Amino acid sequence: MTSPPSEVIAASEWQVVANIAMTFDESEMSSDDDESSMFSERSNIPSPISATSLAACMKVDSIFCSNLVPKLSLAATVNNMQLTVYNHMENMHSAIAEKFKGYTLQDEIPKSQENLRVMVENSAIFIKSWPTDTMQCLVWSNAHADVLDYRELRWKSLLSPVDLTLAFVKSNNIQKNDKTVPENSPDCSLDVSFGDIVVDASQSRIHTLSGGLLAWQDSEDPVLSHFIVCNNTNHAIKFGQDGTEESIVLRSKELTLYSWLTRNDLCHQKLHLCLDGESRWCEAFGIDTPGVTNRAVQFSLHTATVIVEVKKKSGLQREVIIHSSHVVQNYTSHDVEVQLLQNPALTQVTSPALQILHNIIVPSQSSSPSYVISHGGLAGIRVRLCGETTWSGTLPIEDQLPNFKQHCVVQMLGTKEFKNFYIWYNAVCVDALIGQIEISFSPLFIVKNYLPQTIELTTRSSSADVTTTQDAPGEAKEHQLFDLPPDSWHYVTFKLPHAKVSSNPSVPLNTTLHELTDKIKRGDEREEMPNSKWPFSSNSWKT
Repeated sequence: MTSPPSEVIAASEWQVVANIAMTFDESEMSSDDDESSMFSERSNIPSPISATSLAACMKVDSIFCSNLVPKLSLAATVNNMQLTVYNHMENMHSAIAEKFKGYTLQDEIPKSQENLRVMVENSAIFIKSWPTDTMQCLVWSNAHADVLDYRELRWKSLLSPVDLTLAFVKSNNIQKNDKTVPENSPDCSLDVSFGDIVVDASQSRIHTLSGGLLAWQDSEDPVLSHFIVCNNTNHAIKFGQDGTEESIVLRSKELTLYSWLTRNDLCHQKLHLCLDGESRWCEAFGIDTPGVTNRAVQFSLHTATVIVEVKKKSGLQREVIIHSSHVVQNYTSHDVEVQLLQNPALTQVTSPALQILHNIIVPSQSSSPSYVISHGGLAGIRVRLCGETTWSGTLPIEDQLPNFKQHCVVQMLGTKEFKNFYIWYNAVCVDALIGQIEISFSPLFIVKNYLPQTIELTTRSSSADVTTTQDAPGEAKEHQLFDLPPDSWHYVTFKLPHAKVSSNPSVPLNTTLHELTDKIKRGDEREEMPNSKWPFSSNSWKT
């Protein structure tokens, strides 16, 4: 072997070409046609030497070159390798409290949940290294990815199975005659090939991926579920997918993140519900289309109305709020205690007085959960300001009449200063088809002072010839008046601090002014209460 070992050509297969010389008498070929036929006949002449005879008469010399033998060979196979990405929802309870005020998240919600899986299967890797500082790495694998669909909590394909081949070769250039190439410079080559790549993209898959990215940020706690079911009643309810045995208990003022249990032709994607403790499900209803519907449920051997309101939060997400027939709202600056009264049972003939069905306390500027009351079971209500007044008389409510409105002034006697308190009582049928009754309590008059300082408010009542003085705080803070009797004219004057003269002329007030303007509105139609931020920031107003 005269060549250096590094230039020896190694091959696992060689080709031997045997040239066979044949003699023909060209004198017999006189024309062009004869010449073309001669070449045709030559190509059809069989070889006189067979492959077996040729191999038998050949001499093959072999040599041993250590540079052609790998000094390192490594092979590894992995049947299955999986990467799972989790959403950690330890802070979901606080996030729900901010986004859905008044509700608490169900305790059964998991603290972490997987949403993305990347699987690599049938992987093989081969690594070889030769004494000439040549290294080769070959990788074969098959990969696919699945993403969680929160509508049904099922895995859906994101990346279809794709074959992956990777070949990496690193060697040293030994070209002493070529000055442009550095001596022993590395020569690397990388060859990557993929099979057919199919990516399945949909609105649900993009929602899961984008929500997962937000969930990994410290400042974001997104709600990934497609359905948020809220119980805005005073009673625990059970609900589940129609046609299945699913039964989820949701307590009062509690919400849960819901996904469909199954998807097949026998089980429609509709919900049914009943009150906890009852066994009869109501008629199924859908939750994909925004709107309001009502259902009759069994309640203590009677029937009651449950209202299902579906709100659209995004293209995929829906908020399902379960209400009942009666809701109490308090727009005053005092906590209000309310008694819902019912007629006595037929067996209690000796006790004709109304019985207390529910005794509830509604904090200031808030509303109570809607109360489940059987049809015709509410006979009246009583109210008082907590720690301030005695109980009012029985306020009637005729909830059996459609589209009715009731409003009157409620008079209560104070327990500390023995003065009268007056508030508005409003009872409105929100919708005759839905059948929800909204009961609200609000002050007769509200003073809002946009000046930077407190002003002195003097009120003179013409009927009783009584004059009262109060302080109305500034910077757009609200001051409610409870001691002005109805059906009487009151004249209000204002005076700045350290001033000697009050405003002139006075401002007349009367409860009949309420009838000139539409002040009786639904809770969701009322103007939003202004925030505590004062709109004027100049210090020139202050003295």
